[in-house]
Amino acid sequence: MSIVGVAIAVFLLLGAMFLDGSTGGFVRGASDVRVRSLHATMGANVRDAKRLTSKLNHAQQLPLSAGSRASSVQTLAPSVDDDTIFVSVASFRDPQCPRTVNEMLSKAKNPRRVILGIIEQHGPEDGNSIPPEYEVCDPFAYCPRDNIRVRRVLPVESKGPTFGRFVSSLMYRGEKYFMMIDSHNLFINYWDSVILANYLRAPGAKTVLSHYPNGHDAGKRPDESMIMVMCKAIWVHELHYPRNGAQWTPVREDPYPQSFTAAGFLFGNASLLAEAPFDPYLDYLFDGEELLFTIRLWTHGWDIFGPSKAVLFHDYNRHTAKRFWHEKVDWAPVQRISQKRVQYLLKSTFRNSTTLVVPDARVEDPRVSVEEAKYGLGKVRTLADFWKHVHIDPVQRSDGADLCDSRRWGR
Repeated sequence: MSIVGVAIAVFLLLGAMFLDGSTGGFVRGASDVRVRSLHATMGANVRDAKRLTSKLNHAQQLPLSAGSRASSVQTLAPSVDDDTIFVSVASFRDPQCPRTVNEMLSKAKNPRRVILGIIEQHGPEDGNSIPPEYEVCDPFAYCPRDNIRVRRVLPVESKGPTFGRFVSSLMYRGEKYFMMIDSHNLFINYWDSVILANYLRAPGAKTVLSHYPNGHDAGKRPDESMIMVMCKAIWVHELHYPRNGAQWTPVREDPYPQSFTAAGFLFGNASLLAEAPFDPYLDYLFDGEELLFTIRLWTHGWDIFGPSKAVLFHDYNRHTAKRFWHEKVDWAPVQRISQKRVQYLLKSTFRNSTTLVVPDARVEDPRVSVEEAKYGLGKVRTLADFWKHVHIDPVQRSDGADLCDSRRWGR
């Protein structure tokens, strides 16, 4: 096939796929036919598109647009530099999102392979999540805007952080790797090749890298000789389950085995989206989001490691940032239902008791147990084995902090 023929085929195919994610329309997940059939229908089209795109990229390497820092460093293994990465970004009224997008693409070694799925929960006064300079592009050069898929909802229509992660995942279109971040980060140079090389050093075929990212203060990076390891629990006694906790530990060459995942940074093979898809029935949930997703991944057979090097830096000083609880919505009763869903799925008990907090989901709101087969725990490992794995007694409510010392050195 000629270069022109390949280009036309790619344009038609990818145009059809991207339209769904770029028009700004919102589809409420599990109740919509398109969402139910998402994973079943994308396969053949995605494989064809990737083959065509690969042929086109090798046949005609277009120049990078101005400002890109791609590739004066020594070339790493082809898969490290070339495999596609889908990046999930949830932005809630965040003025830093355009900078995060620009940091991500301008500092990637191979920005062509980085695809963003942004759920933009902005009002008219909040501005756009995409850098304005990305809207103007040389038609004969690499255009960063081509790598960005966006769905837009008004802030009042948002349902909290789990809502954003679910909707963003709907824009996935068959990329090899999946990365989840927040919308206020700075990046290191060539972060895409660095994190993938780090990931490939972790043992096992079903592995994720995750941690609470190092912070930055007014754009200044902290000491990069330390990194957070997710190694202990912090019990929220009134909710009858813990939130994930972490401890600083020295960086090293290989990823760290650890107990939990974090929502602010997660990286792994994108097949995790099919095995443990993001749950659309956790509206307004905050505490419990990371724990439940951790246990769903682990019981589906995924092992959890912390990266041995930070590739991005999170802004933790957003004290005046707008949050979903600032919207004029009666979200608290809905949040309580989501918390009951976590309690039900994790079989939470009262303290120092084996009595279940939610003994029978049938007497609760139907959202407590809806689509449990799809969004519940896996069957590769058991919930009881998870608690043993992380050294936590869910009845006595121990915190597993002893692993912070042993896993610091990978023992």
